Amino acid sequence: MLFKNNNSSNISEDQIALIEYAQIRIKSKKRLFFHFSLMIISIISLLTSNLIFEFKKEIVFFDYPWSYWICSLWFILFSFHLFNVYVTNKFMGKKWEKNQIKKLVEKQQIKLLK
Repeated sequence: MLFKNNNSSNISEDQIALIEYAQIRIKSKKRLFFHFSLMIISIISLLTSNLIFEFKKEIVFFDYPWSYWICSLWFILFSFHLFNVYVTNKFMGKKWEKNQIKKLVEKQQIKLLK
């Protein structure tokens, strides 16, 4: 098994790369969950302060209270973060980066040979 033996010589480079990639994905998903939790708590607080306690109620943009605008902006930012974690990193992960680097190095070598 992968973690059964503590001797690191039995673990191949591919397995180490897979473990490192998994750790990076877990960390990004953890940040996304934290961002989501913070967003929910903050949106509830902002809407409560503005609509129930009428804090700065006189500030209105395009007939909507300021808290709606902040909540909308935060939701848009969260959507970008969600897209980055689940879509972009899936297609443009480490393998894609390595292929792009390889292509660019080959182009540079061709230019240097000319």
